[in-house]
Amino acid sequence: MTERQWKKSSRSGTGGSCVEVADEPGVGRLVRNSNYPDAGTITLATDDNWAKFLKAVRARDFAHQPGGVEVELLADGGARMTKDDVVLVFTKAEWDAWEGGVADGEFD
Repeated sequence: MTERQWKKSSRSGTGGSCVEVADEPGVGRLVRNSNYPDAGTITLATDDNWAKFLKAVRARDFAHQPGGVEVELLADGGARMTKDDVVLVFTKAEWDAWEGGVADGEFD
């Protein structure tokens, strides 16, 4: 079994804390918080769901819950992602790095 390769935005800085993404063959794209990898992962099962999710991140419009992922932008600039029983919370710096990487096309 090959170890999963997690990718984070080049904008995540030297601390490296950020939203991380991995491709899981036969499953889809997985998302986690690099600071709390044991908190669980959120799965977007299809390329179409992933594309819709990235589009929502770019537009900061999460009303349609792409791929079943609920995203709440928090008052402090961070974000909360929820799907099924998994809740991932990101600081402003982590979310800003993620949004920047998405805007740069790092996760297409």
